[in-house]
Amino acid sequence: MLALLTPVFYSGVAPGRVCFRIPTILETRTGTLLAFAEDRSAGCSDDSTDHAIVVRRSEDGGETWGEVIEVYRGGSASNPNPVQANDSTVLLHFDTQNNPTDDSHGVDVEAVSRDDGRTWSAATTLKYPPLENTGGLVGPSVGLCDDRGGLFFSTRFDGRTNLYWSRDSGTTWTASSTSVEGVNECSLAFGGGNATTILANCRTSKGERAQVLWVPEDGDYHPSEVVYLDDLPDPGCQGSIVRSPAHPDTYYVSHDRDSHDRRDLVVSVSTDGGKTYPTSISVWPDAAGYSQLTTLFSFFKGGNDEALEFDTLGILFELDSDDVPGIPNASHSIAFATINLSTTLHRRHSSSSSSRERK
Repeated sequence: MLALLTPVFYSGVAPGRVCFRIPTILETRTGTLLAFAEDRSAGCSDDSTDHAIVVRRSEDGGETWGEVIEVYRGGSASNPNPVQANDSTVLLHFDTQNNPTDDSHGVDVEAVSRDDGRTWSAATTLKYPPLENTGGLVGPSVGLCDDRGGLFFSTRFDGRTNLYWSRDSGTTWTASSTSVEGVNECSLAFGGGNATTILANCRTSKGERAQVLWVPEDGDYHPSEVVYLDDLPDPGCQGSIVRSPAHPDTYYVSHDRDSHDRRDLVVSVSTDGGKTYPTSISVWPDAAGYSQLTTLFSFFKGGNDEALEFDTLGILFELDSDDVPGIPNASHSIAFATINLSTTLHRRHSSSSSSRERK
């Protein structure tokens, strides 16, 4: 059942903060939630100057949030993408200029935190051969970390999306030699019942979301054909995918259910390995934009069977409504909520009115 919305980023949350966009969220191994966003202090435009990448921390499951911490400031910096490595270091990838072109672009960079998101290093420029770093738009999503320390992100430039990864905990990076066209702003999850393939769920311009499976071969990753999903409507807006820790064939996708306008945010559920998404749960019925899911692993600590009967999700998403009870200055703000799901959801093949209630 959906919890009450908690405001995280909104006009007035700190002096000079007026517009926030592009949310993403990571739960660290300590159970801390790190909520990231673009702080667009000079205006809400994609190309406005004086963007900052900011983060707030929650140590109580999203009920309360700490101060706004500035990771980076400059130009139209955009698209925060966090991941936690096996040594508990948090890496944040983003680009220094939004909407890059051949003639005008920034670079993709990395900032690092070694204290659970409290402080951050200066940003350093990434290298991911054979792809040239021309400031492609990373994600926006959350990176992946496998059991062997492999780290994975996606980046897009000039209509082409590539996967890139590290096999040495972020010391060096490699990009796929093959790109995918026709998809945009991909979110990543491990696919196929193992941690070797990467399932990308992506925005498109066709009124429905699409998926691509990246498959490893000879030290490279190669994409499958693009599969369009008519049970995942898409108005041309970023969404996110996460895989259930308790049910390996179950995936959750956040997206706007209206195929024309950015509104009616839902979480759609697949129990067949991401082939179909017949069930959806209403999150917010009014205007809503970008969103990021996180599986709240802290709810599974202790390893008892009873805890594993439930998936608990967190969702951080853009509100674009002026009048939202309990959220000050809600337009161009970002809110957090938790969603608790019973295992009965994994057996359902049609939407239930009780699952659609919003509290």
